[in-house]
Amino acid sequence: MISAFGLWSIEHQPHVTRQCYEAKPEGCDCDCADCRNFMAALDKAFPQEFLSMADLLGIDIRKPAELCHYFQDHSKLYRTEGWFHFVGNILSGRDAWMQISETSSTADLAPLTISFDFGFTDNVALVSKPFMDKHLVQLEFVTHVPRVLPESNWLIPNP
Repeated sequence: MISAFGLWSIEHQPHVTRQCYEAKPEGCDCDCADCRNFMAALDKAFPQEFLSMADLLGIDIRKPAELCHYFQDHSKLYRTEGWFHFVGNILSGRDAWMQISETSSTADLAPLTISFDFGFTDNVALVSKPFMDKHLVQLEFVTHVPRVLPESNWLIPNP
């Protein structure tokens, strides 16, 4: 199947991707307060446009490959970056990671909504066992989530 998402044309196999996610446990591989909060706030983490994209690609949003938590922004939400894997190929569109030096790269994502960015890359990382030996694309995202759990060891606010 071929679909267009913003700047990208993506060939994907949602049936195979769904099978991989079915074999993967729910949640992320981390039990820190920020990851627990993200999973508890999942219904607030993604805009409907992203949920539709993830469903079309066969991605189970309850099973991210990675989450990275940063700071509290001006709206009192917490910036979280992460990614999901799916079986497929990028047919056209820029890579979501831009090389800025020999040893460093940075995310080059596109806005989906005012507070949500996304992009695709062939440079996959932290691939779980069900996805091994498949041609994968990594769907990167940046979102902002509220605190929904009463934990005491949250990240410090952005100065």
